[in-house]
Amino acid sequence: MVAVWALAATVGAVLASGLLGQLANRGFLVGGSESDRAAQVLSREIPGQRGTPLLAIVRGRGRDANLVDGTAVRAVRRALRPVRGVLSVEGGGAAQQSRGADASGPQLMLVVFHVAAEPADAERKVEYYRAALARASTPTLTMRLFGSPVVTDGFARVARDDLQRSERIAFPFTLVVLLVAFVSVVAAVLPLLSAAIVLVVTFACLFLLGRDAGLSVFVTNTSSILALALSIDFTLFLITRMREELLEGRSFERAIVRTMTTTGRAVALSALTIAIALLALLAVGIDLFSSMAIGATIATVVAALAALTLLPALLRLLGPRVNWLKLDPVARAVRRATLWRRLADFVTRRPAACIVAGVALLLIAAAPLPSLQLSLRTVSSLPRDHPVRRDARTISDTFFPGAPAPVQIVTTNHAIPPALWRDRGIAQTTGETNGRHGWFALKVVLGSLPDAAASRDTVARLRTLFREHPGTTYVGGPPAAALDLLDRVEARTPWVIALTIAIGVLVLCAGLRSIVIPLKAVLGTLLTVAATIGIELRLFPGDSGLEFFVPLLLFAIVFGLSVDYEVFLLSRIREAVLDGRSNAEAVREGLVRSARPITLAGIALATVFAALATSDLVAFQQLGVGLAVAILIDVTLVRCVLVPAGVVLLGRWNWWFFDARSTAVGVRARRSAA
Repeated sequence: MVAVWALAATVGAVLASGLLGQLANRGFLVGGSESDRAAQVLSREIPGQRGTPLLAIVRGRGRDANLVDGTAVRAVRRALRPVRGVLSVEGGGAAQQSRGADASGPQLMLVVFHVAAEPADAERKVEYYRAALARASTPTLTMRLFGSPVVTDGFARVARDDLQRSERIAFPFTLVVLLVAFVSVVAAVLPLLSAAIVLVVTFACLFLLGRDAGLSVFVTNTSSILALALSIDFTLFLITRMREELLEGRSFERAIVRTMTTTGRAVALSALTIAIALLALLAVGIDLFSSMAIGATIATVVAALAALTLLPALLRLLGPRVNWLKLDPVARAVRRATLWRRLADFVTRRPAACIVAGVALLLIAAAPLPSLQLSLRTVSSLPRDHPVRRDARTISDTFFPGAPAPVQIVTTNHAIPPALWRDRGIAQTTGETNGRHGWFALKVVLGSLPDAAASRDTVARLRTLFREHPGTTYVGGPPAAALDLLDRVEARTPWVIALTIAIGVLVLCAGLRSIVIPLKAVLGTLLTVAATIGIELRLFPGDSGLEFFVPLLLFAIVFGLSVDYEVFLLSRIREAVLDGRSNAEAVREGLVRSARPITLAGIALATVFAALATSDLVAFQQLGVGLAVAILIDVTLVRCVLVPAGVVLLGRWNWWFFDARSTAVGVRARRSAA
């Protein structure tokens, strides 16, 4: 088995090396939306608009300062002549002096050119186009590349760099937590080894899948998070249980078998629930979320397979050597479990008070939730000193705030409504073009930044305005695409949450043989996510809202991890019930045996997520902080207090769905026979 996984990791490493070359920052366009239809009409019916548009920012100095005479357009055409796939080159903005410059100062002009490539493919060729413009630049005439593919390429590059940096920051802290959790150096290395193999195999699967289906660059983020998180969880839970079996006098081989038939079953159930629930993100109907769902699901399945096959094989080969380099002081404290015994006694004696106090704290933390707003940052999400953001600022300052990404209107109504010229959000209209089959195109530059909420409000007003007039009109462009994306996410979020909950409840009902416990698990997760979002809204008060994918992705990942902890805790309680113990005794034993590994696994993951919060991107800061806070709330207040207190209060109702007493008798009889 070890040889099989070693071969899979070796082949996977070769395939995974080509994954990043396949990925792009795709998935933001909502298929069938008004902005999508506008893009299709532009490409099909308006001359010179086919393909993906890009911008050349031309700056003239000295003898080339006068750009009005066509110098800029001719220079861009010469620069792009050797470039394959360029469809058209046209002037996009009148030459204007930068604000505050004198008459002899530099002048700027925007030159639009279209390339025969989809946006994702154009993004991969950004460096190719940029190099062509740079080679043709002179000391008196410089050309820089800009446009939506350039922005998304910059965003993806910063995201990859931030992810690598956060991994370097998190590794030493995570290793320390794992040393405390496993109380030996050899055992602490196993989850990291497992995570590395799981990640390589997952990336290889995504590479093979991505050859036919385009995947977003964010697939690496979600798959990395789940691969590391579940590898730590599964390994910690299995090794902890194996050590308990050894302490009860079983041989090493028998301890492994017993571990896999108890905690191994819980791992399989947890992985099945997480994988199916994550697929609910497909219901959003946007490639970005679909890529995240696919990557997270594959990572979950591979992590479970590694935990159920590779880990027991490694344990069998290592034998007692898995406890080499043991941290004796920590091991003695683990055996005493004084803290967890006191906590278990407190919770089982005062379950009602624990539930009231815990729920009250979560509701107080969730108080700002009604004020939640979603945002979609593009250029403004990049670091302030990033070259792409500087170029966008230059365009906005020289022309108008919305000039970096204008709105495109295509209509069959050639009589433009007079109210359009009076709209307070419009700074300039340009690019009027007659097309085929009666279509007419108009470019509108807004008076606000393209990714600002004011720009989306202007797009909404324009759409309402044109609906009141005859003809067919589509309002598109980046601000319109952002509005369509946010509308789709807000409309589909309730359905995704409902579908995730339904799937989770059904799988847990079948796995835990209970109806009440899965409902409590879902309620605890919802309280955790609500409290986390409330805390985030307090921590990020100056922003225009949470990034559009943060709440939904936060819910999906936290739901999956909380199910993992829930199954592990309740499986231990259910085992005690089946052994004939009373409800309170079963809760006490289950909590004492599982609270420590659950808490330490949560702390290890929170360390990884907190490192992600060091990102230069606001979206990753929000996601990292949210995941860290949610995991800490879940593994402390929810799993160690609210869940066991609820089990104590409900008593036999917890296991309504099967006869616990008769099942326990049958289990004891089978054990005696064995």
